[in-house]
Amino acid sequence: MSQELTLSVFEKKGVVERMTQVGMKKADVLREISFSLQIIGQNPDLKDGDPIDILEAVANLANMGLTLNPAAKEAYLISRYNRKLNRKKITLEPGYIGLINLAIRAGGIKSMTVQTVYEGDDFRMNIADNGAPIFHSPCLVKSKRGEALGVYALATLPDGSRQVEWMDIEEVREIRDRSESWKAYNEGKIKTCIWLTDFSEMSRKTVVKRIVKYLPKGRGPMQEALQYAIQADNEDYSADTWQLLEIEQLSKALDDNAGRLLESELRGGMTRDRANQVIYQLRDMQPPNDPRYGNDSPTAAKKALEKLH
Repeated sequence: MSQELTLSVFEKKGVVERMTQVGMKKADVLREISFSLQIIGQNPDLKDGDPIDILEAVANLANMGLTLNPAAKEAYLISRYNRKLNRKKITLEPGYIGLINLAIRAGGIKSMTVQTVYEGDDFRMNIADNGAPIFHSPCLVKSKRGEALGVYALATLPDGSRQVEWMDIEEVREIRDRSESWKAYNEGKIKTCIWLTDFSEMSRKTVVKRIVKYLPKGRGPMQEALQYAIQADNEDYSADTWQLLEIEQLSKALDDNAGRLLESELRGGMTRDRANQVIYQLRDMQPPNDPRYGNDSPTAAKKALEKLH
């Protein structure tokens, strides 16, 4: 159960080391772990989640360059339905503010505003006008404001010009309908999902992800973090170099047959989710004299492979 998670568990499972290895200061790592434990303690759905899911979700903060600080609203721990696993899985999900901040830090844009347009708003758009492509005066009387019509992202580039992306509400819903969580909700497999509880947030993030495809690319680690965050949000990404190196190191304890089977799976392509399952299982099977993982279970190659599959 995730309520058993403590700082020592994050350290024992290598999460603290992993996050510092990719450039985070240890003080920042400890602060993010503290945020995660507070968030988990306040959310029953997260509290009952798989601890391995939580460890991986928190570790991904280092790759995304975001924070779980609730005040920043950059990233969230979300319990989402995973069709491959046929269960809910806790994941790290970037918010639209987090994606915008990464794009700014990467240097591709100076700023970005994202807004929903409702019936009753005074809204005009001229995509050919690089100076002021949007005029939007929201209806301030709630009772006169109608249904959502769409959402737009307006980015200011380093040279001062502006670029706009518009999505009508039907486009947003089409993307929502492709979400595994939304499908699971409609199939009655889960009682709620983020597209139901936070439609406005998700629609904003949807248009941000689209405009980022067409914006000038930034440089350096923050641009890589932005791409990683988008890939993570799409839940369809491959194992990273750190994971592959970790598996290579830990799999030395496997016998030849088990090693060949694992190697075959790696050649076939391994997702980040699958790679982390393998890593945590292999860590638990290391010899008792391995000080890195504090494991007192004997290595059993055949059982290891069985557990991995």
